[in-house]
Amino acid sequence: MHGRKIIGYNADLFAKICDDLGVELDYIDLPFQGILAGLEAKKYDVVGATLGVTAERAGKYTMTYPIQNGTTVFVKRKGDDSIKSIEDMSGKKVGTQTSCYNEDDTKKFNEKLKSEGKDGYAELLKYDSFPEAFAELKNGKIDLVAQNYASCAAVVMKNPDDYEIVADDSGKAEMVGTDTWVSWAVRKEDTELSDYIDSEIHKFKEDGTLAELQKKWFGEAVDLPESDYIPAE
Repeated sequence: MHGRKIIGYNADLFAKICDDLGVELDYIDLPFQGILAGLEAKKYDVVGATLGVTAERAGKYTMTYPIQNGTTVFVKRKGDDSIKSIEDMSGKKVGTQTSCYNEDDTKKFNEKLKSEGKDGYAELLKYDSFPEAFAELKNGKIDLVAQNYASCAAVVMKNPDDYEIVADDSGKAEMVGTDTWVSWAVRKEDTELSDYIDSEIHKFKEDGTLAELQKKWFGEAVDLPESDYIPAE
């Protein structure tokens, strides 16, 4: 390992792939903003962070089969009854991370509320990192954090007394924006590596490993596609 031990769904999944491949995992923890540039510069071979599959990213890199749902959801403080559904965002302070697709989805949802004659958010605040946004949510500075489902489910699973995902009456997470999947990025020319990772993800779906890891880190398993997961431009 490289530096401090990385834990989580991605790390567990990568460790199993490396076990099958018979190689040692060198997992480097880097700031998100420059992570894809490092892949292009050949500083490492795979970006194993929680990457939303976008048309732009798929144009530059090979995006592996999805490993989780990445559609945007909202997280509130546990027990905040002033927000019963995503229609209750009027007058609320919403936080997200700057320069991510969740920011676009959050802005568009605000426009949708206004187009329906409702008041929009009181404020949309953009943070350098999601942990910073969640800290502000916990201390009451903002009312909601908008991020991808995979990351939010992991945060809530780890901090069940502090946060909950805004859900419908049946308890299903309410999602906004374009349906988005989360996967890993490999350089386009490294087809052997991306094909191998895809074959491993497929195998782990078939044998139940993926569902087991999802339940461990997110509390539930999600059906994942192996085709048509890259959005159009």
